[in-house]
Amino acid sequence: MKKQRALIATMLGVLPAGCSGPTAHARPRSEHAEPRAHDRGASAASAGPARSLDIPAADPAGPDLQTHLLLDSAAVKLMSIRLRAGAILPEHASDLPVLIEAVAGAGAVAIGDRRLPIDASRVVSLAPAVRHAVTADAGSELVLLVHHLRGASAR
Repeated sequence: MKKQRALIATMLGVLPAGCSGPTAHARPRSEHAEPRAHDRGASAASAGPARSLDIPAADPAGPDLQTHLLLDSAAVKLMSIRLRAGAILPEHASDLPVLIEAVAGAGAVAIGDRRLPIDASRVVSLAPAVRHAVTADAGSELVLLVHHLRGASAR
């Protein structure tokens, strides 16, 4: 468990821009693996009016927490986050409104003492600056799409 916490703390550097975790420094993804084309994300300008984005497969030798930038446009920053069974994305916050969508698996988003279940039938909506953590259920790898909504108002 101690090793897992240290790994997760190290992985805080891969949180999306605009998110803050318990540490003041950040480590780039490139420390963990050479970025691939889909890790660098796509610019909206080069996208044209429509495109299909792949959600990267799990790296079997990779860490319990794997993140990838899928799209970085004026309207949205889209990240995929993959948590192995039982893994935790430590508490953090975004300065933007966020939608968290599970595309596979199940888990919970913790906001203080409150736990919101998340799976393919539920989406979690967060206002800016809401501190939260995410935990994958013990028997389920959790794959998330996290939408950071630029220019959106929190209602």
